[in-house]
Amino acid sequence: MGNLRDKGFTLIELLVVMVVIGVSVSVIVLRMFPDERELLRKEADRMILLFQFAQHEAARRGEPVGISFDGDRYAFWLQQNAGNWQMYEEEPIFKAGSLANGARFTSILIGQAGNSGSAAKLAFAPNGECPPFVAALALNESFLRIRGDVLCRFSVEEAPGGG
Repeated sequence: MGNLRDKGFTLIELLVVMVVIGVSVSVIVLRMFPDERELLRKEADRMILLFQFAQHEAARRGEPVGISFDGDRYAFWLQQNAGNWQMYEEEPIFKAGSLANGARFTSILIGQAGNSGSAAKLAFAPNGECPPFVAALALNESFLRIRGDVLCRFSVEEAPGGG
């Protein structure tokens, strides 16, 4: 006669399988639906890369390159010899775009005077100088700030409340 143990799984074996399945499902769900702060941080990091591209493009062209912000949209500009700004879309990386995942700019303060508003442009000089600035980003209840200094060093920091 065979032992009853040979005909099925023990309770311990079933529990181990259930725990493995539960952990696997939770990891998959967390990867599929990242939290707001992580999404906003990725957008801030992407904007920093665009700022660095604009800085290098200004040095390469010998003309100031600017970025304007309006809600979830941004655009790149070239300052011509006469001082007029013209939208810059020659290179694919410099085409006007928008922030992903519903993120938006809530404010931008440029320079010591605190220039802000949709007409304000963050302008990178051909000599490598950058205006100090603080750009506030929001995604639902998450807020971050991007800071830049005159040496074109950029950082991202948590912003309490409304940025």
